[in-house]
Amino acid sequence: MLVFARKQPLQSRPTNINQVVRTTLAMFHQDSAADIEVATEMARDLSWAKVDATQIQTAILNVLVNARDAMPSGGTLAIATTNLHRATRPPADLPAGDYVCVTVSDTGTGMAPEVLSRVFEPFFTTKETGKGTGLGLSMVYSAMRQMGGAVSIESAPGRGTTVSLVLPAVEAGSLEDAAMPEQEPADPWPRAVTLLYVEDDVLVSASTIDILTKAGFTVHAAANAPRALALLAAHRNVELMVTDVGLPGMNGHELAFEARRLRPDLKVLFLTGYDRTRVPGGTAEDSITAYLDKPLHQHALLKAVRRLSGVEPSERAAPFLRN
Repeated sequence: MLVFARKQPLQSRPTNINQVVRTTLAMFHQDSAADIEVATEMARDLSWAKVDATQIQTAILNVLVNARDAMPSGGTLAIATTNLHRATRPPADLPAGDYVCVTVSDTGTGMAPEVLSRVFEPFFTTKETGKGTGLGLSMVYSAMRQMGGAVSIESAPGRGTTVSLVLPAVEAGSLEDAAMPEQEPADPWPRAVTLLYVEDDVLVSASTIDILTKAGFTVHAAANAPRALALLAAHRNVELMVTDVGLPGMNGHELAFEARRLRPDLKVLFLTGYDRTRVPGGTAEDSITAYLDKPLHQHALLKAVRRLSGVEPSERAAPFLRN
């Protein structure tokens, strides 16, 4: 939202777009339906692009989620990366130059012309209440323009949708000069901690997993209660479950009840945007149970996870957690 409102500068630097696509697809697969076939065609000689890696990952994930939602009965989702060389006329009103293109196509319901003409408008959505904010594609559009790129959409009812993200390529000679600075390695944590994170919103899940893994935790992720219980049974080293309360089907409290039938000592951190004292079936806080209000703040999340898991960061790692 800060990037969308131009209140936060982008951190653009040379980025391996193929790697970003692979990482984003791994996140997407955690929440994608089994009846959606994903096909990829990645250019082996793909140029790097000067982008904010977090923003392009979020943009691709937004497009993938929209494609999934447009195929409620299943279908095929194809993602490809290609080079657009200087001799090729760039799309939209971009200046002449070399670009990298990420294309996402689906075989879904498609869009009527009157809907297609408004897809980048803030708060415009055709999804039912609670299923979308109408900000996803408008934020994609804003971020792409700020990175010197563009986004275009082709669609027709019953013929699916194709979204193209065009990014400015980095000249080979400038990669070394503009490479990402090496990060100082963080101090090792006292011990490794493996946790299970349960969230049905794929975008929220992606950002939270990123925070937790960067802080040194090993994370298994699930989008619903049945998947969470299966992962819990398969990974006996999971000692903490971080779960949204408002899950579809079996909610977070019901999930915790079933999980503790398998593992009575399982620590649980509930995430909720509601008054937890009024949630039916709520669980009281104790030494192995805690609540954290949404929207989440990185520092509060890590503090709660560390407290429940009994892990304390080193003195040198603390400044990172306060950012």
